[in-house]
Amino acid sequence: KNLVNPETGESYPLGITIPDWAAGYATSYMAGILIQDMLGINVTYTPLAGAGQVDLYYVIAGCFDPLNSTNRGCGPEGPSVTYQHVQLEAWMGMYP
Repeated sequence: KNLVNPETGESYPLGITIPDWAAGYATSYMAGILIQDMLGINVTYTPLAGAGQVDLYYVIAGCFDPLNSTNRGCGPEGPSVTYQHVQLEAWMGMYP
């Protein structure tokens, strides 16, 4: 089964964004397999090469250009829906 946007009726799978490090791939795929097998929800994976942890938050927020630190494409002119819903394996120790 897919997720459904209650406003538009659009149906889409749960999006898992994969960070660009080994543990990120491992945890993302393990979680995706469990979500599909145990909950029956369809999953898509989106690897994001070169992204840091902060960039990945902007991906989850649905910003148009999450890797562009000067204008990520968020806000009133940004998207109204995101297709990336989950990001695992966050390393927050270096951020204040």
